[in-house]
Amino acid sequence: MAFFILYSFSPNSKNMKKLTYLGLILFCSIWQNVTAQDKIYKTNGEIIEVKVTEVGTNEIKYHLYQAKDGPIYILHKLDISKIEYEDGRKEVYEVGSDESEFNDLQKTSAIKINFLSPVLGYMAFNYEKSIKQGRSVELSLGLIGLGFKQVVDYGYSSNENIYLDQAGAFISAGYKFIKVSDKIKNGTKQNNLLQGWYLKPQIIFGSYRANESYYNYTDYTNYYQKKTTIFGGLLINLGKQWVFNNFILLDLYGGVGYDINNRASVNGNNYSYYNNNPGFHYGVLSTGLDGISGLGITGGLKVGIFIGR
Repeated sequence: MAFFILYSFSPNSKNMKKLTYLGLILFCSIWQNVTAQDKIYKTNGEIIEVKVTEVGTNEIKYHLYQAKDGPIYILHKLDISKIEYEDGRKEVYEVGSDESEFNDLQKTSAIKINFLSPVLGYMAFNYEKSIKQGRSVELSLGLIGLGFKQVVDYGYSSNENIYLDQAGAFISAGYKFIKVSDKIKNGTKQNNLLQGWYLKPQIIFGSYRANESYYNYTDYTNYYQKKTTIFGGLLINLGKQWVFNNFILLDLYGGVGYDINNRASVNGNNYSYYNNNPGFHYGVLSTGLDGISGLGITGGLKVGIFIGR
């Protein structure tokens, strides 16, 4: 048998040509498997030798060519100019579209509520709209009195609790400067245009009526009187907003600035003194004595959902 094989493929055999062709085919096949690779051309000029595993709507998943059994990496298509596959196919992606394709997929309008505001005796509703990448506007409406009752006197000087019985409203407007992340996370540069750290200058203005507690030196008794407080503020907020599944938002923030109000005239009385000093004006806390104009502080947690593009 061995003799037959040697004879069949000897140089004098007519099968020598067939053997040569077979060897060339086998060699090319082995060489192709050894050198087979895909190439990703990034927009920054970098070329990566990879094995593409998945092409999604917005992202490409791949293994590094040198580590095919290694971790899966993800690139957003905005970072890719072209892909060359091992079989010669090419996919070219538009560069310089100003991320319009990515932005078109985003929901950019959301409504939020101040999650803890009912505990403080009011409800704040917020509307945020992205106007371009890294910028958004946020408008707020606060309904003072829509929340848990706030106590002025726990029955110490009367037989029943006395409540603030506050009622009023405030409006607020802010302009957000959102930090745009350069890091690739979950296949995108940013999960949403409204996500990330931000700086927000804010103005606020409002008015409310509430019971005020006074002590009368004439008859040595407490009494309560409805007073109107008008307030405003200019604040700088620092916060971070998270977006989950392009649907739910979580906004944690805090801020400082100026608070201006008419507490001096509200508290002023030659025969009594103001005995309830919260300094809290439903949206901004005044650090001034007896809640009078001074350094303003704000903060909170907002929860919301997207309502449209």
